[in-house]
Amino acid sequence: MESKSLWGDLDPEVEALLKDPALLYRIKCELDRFIVGEDKNKLLLFLIAASSYTKWPLSAIITGESSAGKSWLMNNVLRFFDNIEEFTRITAAAPDRLGQDFTNRILKVEELRGTDQAQATLRVWISEGRLRLLTTSPDTKEAEVIETKGVPTFITTCTDVNVDTELLNRVFFLSVDESKEQTKRVLEFEAQEYSILGVQNYKEVNPLFKKIFQPLIYVDKVIIPYAHILAKNFPIPETRELAVKPRRDFKKLLFLIGTIAWLHQMQRIIVEEESIPKIRYVVASPVDFVLAWQICEEGMKATLLNLSDRHRGVLEVFNENEQLTAREVAEKTGYSQNRAREILNSLVKYGFLYRDEKEKPYKYGLRKKAEIPHTSDMFVQEIVSFYQEKLEEALTGMHENTKIVRIYEPSHPWSLYVDPLTGKQYDLLNRSDFVFSCLPTEEARSSSKQETAEQNTRQPFVSETHKSEEIKALFWVDGEFTFHPCGICGYSKLTSWKAETFNGQQFWICEDCKEEWEKQRKVE
Repeated sequence: MESKSLWGDLDPEVEALLKDPALLYRIKCELDRFIVGEDKNKLLLFLIAASSYTKWPLSAIITGESSAGKSWLMNNVLRFFDNIEEFTRITAAAPDRLGQDFTNRILKVEELRGTDQAQATLRVWISEGRLRLLTTSPDTKEAEVIETKGVPTFITTCTDVNVDTELLNRVFFLSVDESKEQTKRVLEFEAQEYSILGVQNYKEVNPLFKKIFQPLIYVDKVIIPYAHILAKNFPIPETRELAVKPRRDFKKLLFLIGTIAWLHQMQRIIVEEESIPKIRYVVASPVDFVLAWQICEEGMKATLLNLSDRHRGVLEVFNENEQLTAREVAEKTGYSQNRAREILNSLVKYGFLYRDEKEKPYKYGLRKKAEIPHTSDMFVQEIVSFYQEKLEEALTGMHENTKIVRIYEPSHPWSLYVDPLTGKQYDLLNRSDFVFSCLPTEEARSSSKQETAEQNTRQPFVSETHKSEEIKALFWVDGEFTFHPCGICGYSKLTSWKAETFNGQQFWICEDCKEEWEKQRKVE
């Protein structure tokens, strides 16, 4: 079915953008014009803001030190959106008394500090989707009900290391990049902005990127046919305090996958339920999960553990059976002693550290490591296989008494995947042939080089549309992208060079082994 009959008359440029498999990469490139670095954060925040147009809005708190770029990140991402209600802070009584409909709206609050007393009300609002206040009218002295409707997409920033846990359970927790490398990138970016050329080219968001949302409201809901596989493999922290968090956090992942599928609906299968009124669904493909997890993995880890990058950075300086003072931690991390003490005390509160108060200065020690079990290496292939083999069965069984009809088919293969950070194209089916079927065991990964080389039986992915010399041996493992191990030394390196064939078998060679390999081939 043609897009015109589903989405009406579209601007050809808007339609071309929405049908581009590199849509997220193109959005990332437009964001690059305003925000240097922070690639995953700015894409995740863009998707969270885009979810405001859906029936499953997400929210975010951006955390970091003062002057780390929290507001810059938030404000520049939100340039792309026109549905914003903006406040510098909110009093405790304000949400109850707004009396507005916030459906499909973004509630932007400049700083969470000063909004502390309103956090309890915000929690209820985000969870329940409405607020009803019974109060007395100051004019008539009679009882009146003030109702605030709709779940907003709540976005704010925060410098505090202690954020209300109940609020964190309901939002994504983004930590800005505070590294020296990022500071250098920012300085170079700002210097370029104030060059003669930069001043002459005052930047506005390309209007094309603001026009993509309105046509997408066509779809009512999203189906994630492989959601049961995600549930089976979703990481659950071992500690009792955190073991219940996935009950909320899993839904965030589903909503993020749903938002990506919704944004790519012109590239996905759309089905319609033959009911009155008719309900339309976009069917999420495995690519939507891979995109979601690549973008949100760090944010999901922080959310699952209730820990920012600052918390995790401090935890990393502790060894087992070692005690450190706030001063020693400050020296190791570069924080001020007061900031180090603040982070340490919050880690004590969360149960990751203990504080020895026998004598001053107090000493802190490791109670438990901040670890999350890796998502299974195998379950992505399970998703791909399920989608390929059982999708029709899953769609048919959605409702026993209601017929489900396909009303739109995408023009390109569902397995086409474009890395949102690099723009490189892959075929998820081809990648899964070697990526997900024969990953080495944890024991094999920790063994010696020779053992790893002998035990690793994975086959490389060679794209039919690329020469082997032109692509890296990139694959998905332990919830992130990494590189295929070298067939000679057995190590996985960022210097993976090319695919070679020996005795009928293909394998990858790293840059370090390239010279020896070429010499050997010349001798042969």
